[in-house]
Amino acid sequence: MSELPLWLTSSKDPIGRDRSYPFTAMALAEAFAARGVATPTQLVYSPGNFLIYAWFWPPNPNVAWERFYIQVGSVERARVAETRSWMKEAVLPELADWARAILDLPDGSPRRREKQHFARDGGRPNFRVAD
Repeated sequence: MSELPLWLTSSKDPIGRDRSYPFTAMALAEAFAARGVATPTQLVYSPGNFLIYAWFWPPNPNVAWERFYIQVGSVERARVAETRSWMKEAVLPELADWARAILDLPDGSPRRREKQHFARDGGRPNFRVAD
């Protein structure tokens, strides 16, 4: 994959030189594509002390389609290599599996008609909030 797919939009806030973002938009696109996820997705990089929050938003009166909204925080440069490895090997595949599981639900499923949430905290790899 050499270009971002049309279903993925990305925006990035500037951060200090002592911080870095833990993965690229292309890494997310590849993880989603590997699981057949091509749902409109907005990826927002924000300087914050969180790692990743993701939401699934079902259609509503204002927006007639399903979509994912993903917010990514920054990490200290000293931890970026370790964090990128963890993101690539564990978190992005888990996020893509979470997205695929939602999309595999029947259209009429109560769970698919509700907002869903996924989060990982960069400071504590075992921290988990889902649904």
